[in-house]
Amino acid sequence: MLRCNKMYLTRSNSKRETINQLTHNITTGYQLEIEKYTKELGEMIMTDLRRAAAPEEHFYKLLVEFLCDDRNPVLQVNVVYILLPVIAYTNNREMVIKYIEPSMMGKLLCSKDVNLRVQVLWFLRSIVLAFSNGPDIKIKPMIEETLESITFLINEHSPDGELRTKVK
Repeated sequence: MLRCNKMYLTRSNSKRETINQLTHNITTGYQLEIEKYTKELGEMIMTDLRRAAAPEEHFYKLLVEFLCDDRNPVLQVNVVYILLPVIAYTNNREMVIKYIEPSMMGKLLCSKDVNLRVQVLWFLRSIVLAFSNGPDIKIKPMIEETLESITFLINEHSPDGELRTKVK
């Protein structure tokens, strides 16, 4: 038996159909609905990591756009929660990475929402781990640019204007 919201699942539906329905709802929904659906999709993906590869590229692009919208930190946390396993465990990581601006990650790390900052740190860790050991060298400049952006933003927002730890 599948463990999901009964609103979306019946006995005849599969997890794949449920993910398709959730991605459709996220794509076409209103702000409050999107927040709920992204949370549910993130929980489904974390319980079955194979589902992280299910959505299409345009959906990942939409998620990154939600990540850029700093008006709703709860939605941003939900989006990072969905993207974490995509980066860590699937071959779709390049689809996600190509839409992420390095400066955006730095801004998210400087958010007032502590939960968002923690999720973004895990997200960056997943990116670095996924690509540091792999053969994909073209992503290295993106990681370096992101770290430089983060260093700049930390310096800009620190009380004494100095970075206490050096990022290499």
